[in-house]
Amino acid sequence: MVQETAQELAQELAQEPVKQRVKEAVRQERVYRFGRCELRVARRELLVDGAVQLVEPKAFDVLVFLIEQRARVVSKVELLDRVWKNQFVSVGVIARAVMKVRQAIRDRGEVPTLIGTVPRVGYRFIGEVDGPAGRATLPMPPRSVMPSMRPGTVLLALLPFENQTGQPEMDWIELGLMSMVAKSLSDGSRVSVPPIASLLSALGTLSGPGQVEERVGLVRELLKVRQVVHVVVAREGSDYVLDYSILPQAAFHRLRGPDLIPLSGLLVWALEAAMFSVGLD
Repeated sequence: MVQETAQELAQELAQEPVKQRVKEAVRQERVYRFGRCELRVARRELLVDGAVQLVEPKAFDVLVFLIEQRARVVSKVELLDRVWKNQFVSVGVIARAVMKVRQAIRDRGEVPTLIGTVPRVGYRFIGEVDGPAGRATLPMPPRSVMPSMRPGTVLLALLPFENQTGQPEMDWIELGLMSMVAKSLSDGSRVSVPPIASLLSALGTLSGPGQVEERVGLVRELLKVRQVVHVVVAREGSDYVLDYSILPQAAFHRLRGPDLIPLSGLLVWALEAAMFSVGLD
């Protein structure tokens, strides 16, 4: 009898640290209430009208991060880095995750009231939240990630391309086609392009999408570049049209063709020719 009592006491003592950790986890539980929802972070639970709502793990992580960073715009590249970490995925998975989040939290109107989209940049949680204060820190582009400058090179930034084709499935060009052009420019010996993460971090400091002039001014100031490329992609009949300008110069130039990939190659050639023919370096 004494031996059994001793064993029970030993088991209870062994379980005490576990109980303490559980109590601590409950005490530190972050609960956010917004709209019809209650988000319990540690338990990984989303309640809508008091009922548990099933949410895929990555979508849940996106929701938590957007709420905790609700004081600012979160770029797509930052979401990829924080939620998907080292997984090789495209920015398209973010749009699908955000769509699932909006469905789960009943934010499906024509004008979202909880998660706002900042075109060509990312997302921001815009609903009123009852819970712990946001943990937002404004991400500034670190100098250590800027490309090293070779003598005679020009530092040139590209804004996310604007999709004016009228086709939502072409939204990939905003970052996808832009990154292809940026890589081709950087592969040469005369142009250096800041990393996309630094660019989107800079744009993420804006409270909204901002006018082109405002975005250009911010990128020039934070990334220390002199020229910024603005590109608009549209459709005219069976052709794609690329209107581009090298700001702060205001003149637009146009490229036209049936296939975007060859057009992007022409854009690279045209940008290099413009940068060095007018002596901007």
